[in-house]
Amino acid sequence: MMWARRPEEGVIGFVGGVEFKTRLDRKWHGVNSSVVPRRTLVRSWIGSSRRTGRVQGAGVGVAASAVEDFTGKEKKDLWSGEWVGHEGRFSATSGKVIPLPNYYVPEEFAQWGIEPRGFESNNSVTLRARPSLSSAGSDGSEAVEEISTWIWRKHTRILPSVSMFADHVDVEEDVHEINVGEPGFSAFEDGSYFYGPSVLRCRESKLVLHPIFELVIQNPVKTESDQPERVLARFRFDVEGRRVDGDIQLILERFDMPFANGQFIEGGSGYRGGFTEDSPVDPADLSGYWKRSTPDAGVWTLTETSIPLCFPRGMYFIQNQDNDTGELLLGMGWVLEPGRQVVVVRRFDADGNTIESSREELRK
Repeated sequence: MMWARRPEEGVIGFVGGVEFKTRLDRKWHGVNSSVVPRRTLVRSWIGSSRRTGRVQGAGVGVAASAVEDFTGKEKKDLWSGEWVGHEGRFSATSGKVIPLPNYYVPEEFAQWGIEPRGFESNNSVTLRARPSLSSAGSDGSEAVEEISTWIWRKHTRILPSVSMFADHVDVEEDVHEINVGEPGFSAFEDGSYFYGPSVLRCRESKLVLHPIFELVIQNPVKTESDQPERVLARFRFDVEGRRVDGDIQLILERFDMPFANGQFIEGGSGYRGGFTEDSPVDPADLSGYWKRSTPDAGVWTLTETSIPLCFPRGMYFIQNQDNDTGELLLGMGWVLEPGRQVVVVRRFDADGNTIESSREELRK
């Protein structure tokens, strides 16, 4: 057992574990390439931290039927469960991957010439209902209890380690919740979504001036593992400066099993590289005209999205301010194979109101 500690944030959680007898073939970087990682049952005690393809309207409010559709069993199975993959952080100015801070990296790694550029990652995602009180009516009526529906996501970050056949895994955990009934939540038919403020206004509160956006793009192309794959992006946005504040968190992951609250974590010694080790997508692969999924919608071009930030595995970030109209475009694109990509974006007008949120599949 051990404490997982992050210097500037203090103790994150207390984690212990026992070996779960499952052998997996994986490539490892570290003291011994023959080390066999194990699937570990992690028992953790940690407090909570803290439908259509196009959604129109300034409020971007998802209709009740769309929310019910997204949270119904058929659609819920598209995005809930245990998702395993790799997490990386990228500069919002250059798009380059940001290596892990030194306090995360064992001293032995420097001797071996290993520079980790990300974490192994596990996302446990499910749907939870939460009671809340409505505001009292202006006519003096009492507040009543209402039930809201939330996407609950526990992110487990697996830390690089040096240990031979260890029976524990060093992790950090954080919990994120999204109220699917909020105006800023936009759901799409394939299980993708875009979450963030529907209105960008300059106010005194720093939380309002630097809100968090989170979006998920599901991969519609069949993968080698024959398991669903997706990318999750999370970032803060500077409302006054109209730019991303800080870096961009990307998690590329595949479906592993139904929801298990993060109790089964792949662990072992060393460090396994992920998509962050790869080269970014070539801007030339994004150029030219792309046909939209709706024939009368025209075409998508790189000039519409300005010069994007290019990431590995065909992913890129879209942030464009139109100087003529004042419109702002935010979102992500993902080139899945030559001549085919998916984009999930939100468009704001000059006053900061949402014009639309959309998910489109584009082809050359």
